Amino acid sequence: MRTAATALFKALQSGRPLVVVFYEELSSRDQLISEIEILAPEGVSVERTEDIERAFQEPQRVLLLTPPNEKTALETLDGRREMLRERTRPAVLFLLKGGEAERALPEVPGLASWLQGQEIDPDELSSIDIVAERARFQEETGKAPEERLSRGSNRSSAPAPPEPPYASCAARAGRTGRVK
Repeated sequence: MRTAATALFKALQSGRPLVVVFYEELSSRDQLISEIEILAPEGVSVERTEDIERAFQEPQRVLLLTPPNEKTALETLDGRREMLRERTRPAVLFLLKGGEAERALPEVPGLASWLQGQEIDPDELSSIDIVAERARFQEETGKAPEERLSRGSNRSSAPAPPEPPYASCAARAGRTGRVK
């Protein structure tokens, strides 16, 4: 099962210049910002800003963009998206779920196509679809979960695999969820 923390961690490591994270309300946005600060690679500068222009000026920092007018920010990023290619760390744009900027995404098809696979919706990730998750597991491993688990129980003396670096961060942040 994939979680919002996993998706955020991967986004920070992706090398993509821009990531969008949807939030339900300001308090959840603040929680997500705290989580990203925990998940950021050691030694990487993370800064929150309302100023969209910083996305074009500071390519080496993870920027957490919380603009007062999200739709205008989206339009600015779309109009200058080629300049974003210089980013070595992602700019993370927070958009209100169901808000004006999310509804405007189809109006900026160039940027919207760039963002495919780089849009994170933690609420969507937190709902578990058992049937879809089983199918995904079988597709990835070629075995049913029960087969995989029974195979593992025969080798009880085998050491457990190492914990991913983001797992303890996710536990500290109290976040769980899954990708579609």
